[in-house]
Amino acid sequence: MRLRTVFAILRRDFTGYFTSPTGYVFITLFILACSGLQFGPDDFFKNNLATLSTLNQWFPLLLLFIVPAITMSAWADERRQGVDELLLTMPLTDLEIVAGKYLGALGIYTVSLACSLSLVAFLGWLGRPDAGLIFANYYAYWLLGAALIAVGMVGSLLTDNLTVGFILGAVMCAVPVTIESVARTFGGWWEGALMPLAATPHFELMTRGIVPVAGVVYFLVVAAVFLYLNLVLLGRRRWPARGIDAGFVYVREYPLHVGARSVAALVAGISLVVLLGRVHLRADCTAEGLHSLSKTTRDIVSQIDPQNPVLIQAFVSRKVPRAYVETRENLLNLLREYAAIGGPRIRLNVVETEKYTDSAREAEDRFGIRPMQLTQESGGRSETTDVFLGVAVTCGADQVVTPFFFRGLSVEYELTRSVRVVSRPARAGATGDKANRAKVGILDTDAKPFGGFDINTMQSQPAWELVEELKRQYDVVNVRPEGPYADDLAVLIALQPSSLTQAQMTALAAWIKRGKPTLLLDDPMPFSFQGSPASEKSKGGQRNPMMGGPPPEEKGNINEIMMLCGIRWDTAEVAWDTYNPHPDYATLDPEFIFTGAGNGAKQAFNPNELTTAGLQEVVSIFPGCIEGRGTPGVNFIPLLTTGKNSGILRYDEILERTFFGPRMKPDRKHVPGGRELTLAARASGTVNVIFVADVDFISQAFFNIRRENRETLELDNVTFFLNCVDQLAGDESFIELRKRRRKHRTLERLEAKERVYDEERLKQAKEATEAAEKRLKEANDRLKAAVEEIDKRTDLDDETKRQMLDMRRRVEQSRVEEESKRIDDEKGKAIERGKTWANTQIKVIQDNIRWMSTLLPPIPPLVIGLLVFFRRLARERGMARGDRWLGGK
Repeated sequence: MRLRTVFAILRRDFTGYFTSPTGYVFITLFILACSGLQFGPDDFFKNNLATLSTLNQWFPLLLLFIVPAITMSAWADERRQGVDELLLTMPLTDLEIVAGKYLGALGIYTVSLACSLSLVAFLGWLGRPDAGLIFANYYAYWLLGAALIAVGMVGSLLTDNLTVGFILGAVMCAVPVTIESVARTFGGWWEGALMPLAATPHFELMTRGIVPVAGVVYFLVVAAVFLYLNLVLLGRRRWPARGIDAGFVYVREYPLHVGARSVAALVAGISLVVLLGRVHLRADCTAEGLHSLSKTTRDIVSQIDPQNPVLIQAFVSRKVPRAYVETRENLLNLLREYAAIGGPRIRLNVVETEKYTDSAREAEDRFGIRPMQLTQESGGRSETTDVFLGVAVTCGADQVVTPFFFRGLSVEYELTRSVRVVSRPARAGATGDKANRAKVGILDTDAKPFGGFDINTMQSQPAWELVEELKRQYDVVNVRPEGPYADDLAVLIALQPSSLTQAQMTALAAWIKRGKPTLLLDDPMPFSFQGSPASEKSKGGQRNPMMGGPPPEEKGNINEIMMLCGIRWDTAEVAWDTYNPHPDYATLDPEFIFTGAGNGAKQAFNPNELTTAGLQEVVSIFPGCIEGRGTPGVNFIPLLTTGKNSGILRYDEILERTFFGPRMKPDRKHVPGGRELTLAARASGTVNVIFVADVDFISQAFFNIRRENRETLELDNVTFFLNCVDQLAGDESFIELRKRRRKHRTLERLEAKERVYDEERLKQAKEATEAAEKRLKEANDRLKAAVEEIDKRTDLDDETKRQMLDMRRRVEQSRVEEESKRIDDEKGKAIERGKTWANTQIKVIQDNIRWMSTLLPPIPPLVIGLLVFFRRLARERGMARGDRWLGGK
């Protein structure tokens, strides 16, 4: 093949496309479609993420129209104009012609794709996207387009009609794009046979920042096979009229022979892709490097004693629902990496496990690994699949089992923690199968962390998820609150210590006074358990009056412990903050506090503390707020902080007591205090305490969110809690590893605008509240003045004065109540107008961004196209004038 001739054909097709306005109109429409699909849907603003995820969902379907528009003229237009005969009679080989045509079409597509980078520039203006992820996205776009162009050229080669060529190209390109949906609809044998032909699994994996070798080879194979088909179809003018002797068989119809060769080439290529898929070679393009082992993991593996290796046994199902394909691939890939870097230190055994098999019985009987029932939508119906995705890590007598790797769990963190826990040496003087684990004690309070029978609900409560989470790393024990506590406890955790009696608090204070590591979680308004708020003076919260029994036990004074820790905490105060970066959860009350970098605080997370450095978002539910007391010898170090659009409400301003129990007040007044509030802090010096003014932040709901791996809601609640325990226990090896996750890259410019309007809305609400209070005070002053005026009259006897006072009070009180109601209504309307105004302004900003991002990127190619058009028009008019002049001569 002569490269010079290939380049000549490439240049002819490429320059011919862009010397007419048609090429620029096509690019304009392509960019317009990409912009509309990326920024047009409401999901883009609801997700509030600086990614191309909305475009990724539609891009394969978009190429079903874009690629045929490029390829339809590759052969069909040549035939229609009769140029193909001239091309085929030139001293060129069929391979050179096909290669030149293909590279010309690929060049047109590449230029179109490069012009769409204006979308990335606009995305960078709104936020800070991951450059590596963007590269992987565009690499996926280019590879998918390169493969489909070869497919679309076959459709153009079969006809001399442009419209028919477009339709044939679209239909043929739809096969690799839609075959996954077809395979999952039919299921069973069809799914296993057709899935290797699908392009979308490889495309979706790349758009997540993972570039597998198998995926790259798949697109190259598809392109090569269909280019071969182009080649043989182009040479059909030389096909024999009769059959040919193919050696061991006589083929009567040559097209069947060509088809068989093409199918064989495709099968061979796809088989190669399947084999490469089992090797799990891939490149991690994400900025965080989440799909490759970190230095922490490599260091931990290198510390394993080769004479006492770690055995990793994985029980994994061969087929998993689509949502868990990536998790399964990550698990298998990382397991092989562990075995590779571990050498003799790690022994790996991956068992393909299906229900009702010997391996399934072994997984359940030996390690408690059971199949998880997962549901997926397929072909308009729901299908339930039993999936094994568990790992048991063993070394000596100790073992750690992860029964199931949910999508949200960090595979590397779970595996590395398990390896570290079972392989480290035993503690001095400790014996038993957990002798190598630090001991963590959890105080038995009214929160019932270990579960038990709840007399208020008359039900048995399960243990908190945090207990099971800690057991994977520590030797967790239940500590009686009466004390004394065992000296070998690395950390003591107390949930809702305000529920303790005075004697129990004295024991806890004695422990803290000794400088022992302590984690205190207390809550002014707990929702995750049936306990009393911190401000209640009796234990047990709201008891069922039908139960009878003795009166509730009095609680101790939690402020004594707070003073010891150098913390000032009003147990009746509940903090709130208007910052909420998730439009999908905009209906949540301001008492659901989202702590994050966008809340306007100087340091939402203390960057100098191991527990909080690198965290991205923590949610607290009706938490309290604390501040330093200035106690000598105690350092007060804030960990979590709200923004300035926050404030405080008293417990009785949030709840009102009714016959049916406490009820949330719907008309709570959120007037910002204009200062940042501390939700959690560390007290060091004479004490070693971390205090968090919320218990609900570590409730079951946040463990569920962590498992589900919601792209728009990735929270660090569990990470923050575990970091606190690790820092207090002196085991900081997992803290950095635990923080490795996708960075929550939000639309920062939009958030800044929303903050401004939020501040203005709160300002209007504050003014409305102050105006209402002023008018109400004036009404009360008028009532008081009227009463004093009658009381001062000396011309009335006492009985008459009393009657007149009662009547005037009733009249004026009625006026005051009526005025108060009218003032409250006007205040509510004013606050509602402020909310409506703020929401309208935010909607206007979103619409402006949508229109700007949709209309501005296509302008450059459109302008160039217009210039080419007018230049061409001027040239044609000049040539026409020249012809007329020559005719006149």
